[in-house]
Amino acid sequence: MVDNSGRTTDAMTAMNVAESPLRVDELILGAKTNVGFTSRPTMLFAQIGLLSGNVDSTFSVPEYTNLSLATMAGQTSLVLLHNVFVASGASVHLPKSVSIEDSGRLEALGIITGVRDIAISNGGVLKLAPPVSIASDEKGVVSLNVLRVDYDGSLEHSSRGTDSGKVTLSVTELQTAPQFTLDTRYFDVPQNARRVTLYRDESPLNHTCVADDDGDLHLFRTQSCYIANGTHTFRDIIIDSGAELRLEGDPSGVELTKVISELVHIHPGGVVTGAATGFESNGPGSGQTVGEAGSLGGLGGNVEHTSRLYGDMVEPRQYGSNGFKGGRGGGQLEFVVTKSFINSGSVNVNGEDSDEAGGSGVLSEAEAVEEAEEFH
Repeated sequence: MVDNSGRTTDAMTAMNVAESPLRVDELILGAKTNVGFTSRPTMLFAQIGLLSGNVDSTFSVPEYTNLSLATMAGQTSLVLLHNVFVASGASVHLPKSVSIEDSGRLEALGIITGVRDIAISNGGVLKLAPPVSIASDEKGVVSLNVLRVDYDGSLEHSSRGTDSGKVTLSVTELQTAPQFTLDTRYFDVPQNARRVTLYRDESPLNHTCVADDDGDLHLFRTQSCYIANGTHTFRDIIIDSGAELRLEGDPSGVELTKVISELVHIHPGGVVTGAATGFESNGPGSGQTVGEAGSLGGLGGNVEHTSRLYGDMVEPRQYGSNGFKGGRGGGQLEFVVTKSFINSGSVNVNGEDSDEAGGSGVLSEAEAVEEAEEFH
């Protein structure tokens, strides 16, 4: 771990490594740090399994470095929430899908391979300049299936470029938010590229969640849908910023909800909510006196009059209870994720916004969990 002792002053770290291939399972950047390999006259081959940091930390890949990032364990996706700089003369191999978000930045002048889809959103920035090449043998060419510039995402020119000319976006599909404008001083898009403006034809609100032809559930910005009680299976669930997945819940607390998926990715600003969808009355932990909150696995809100405890704090599978005078309890949701659960947004099954309604819980089972935000 590279940390600047929690202070806000800058720290610069250069890692001296041997000539032989370098393998690092996890590199964690803390505070305001700028980390990179020492400059060298010969090629260094390196592998980093997981790179973690924040918007104030930067990982630099200098000339004569061939790096595989987040690909050692067969990962097919990477979420960048920090800054990565790829210098001219450097080569970086990335997973098939890369998402740059939450003020993260990828600045590239060198060679990037492996990636086929790049999405930029929620303050994320992709900065490019020649001689960059992405999935292409030609300098100054970005060859992708999909380049997606979502809300608050930015595609910019890098002032550190060493060659003149524009970057050609040789993409099958360029997806952009309505407010995006391509800076044609620095970027070209071939005429055969398909241009798609996101959110032009939005699905209506309050519809039932339905998988697409590939078995995926993808909610784009401003879209929402309801999941009914019962067991539901999807391949991937992706909830973009400004989208909302809503749980139907049950006022009698009988019908439960279970969602099975290979991947769940809740982007920053994306929401899963089952707030106030639990017991409406007669909950097993409902308040028994005035001002007493319902309970589930923990005490209700009035410390002088605690309501009955029930349920399991470790594996919550029940609804939250109502309070004494009302206030519907929190919802219930069980996620079974066979691969990866990435929560950068919000999962909320709180009780009704009153002094008495009891909250509930979310049970998530996954092979790998990345949690930038809390479940509540």
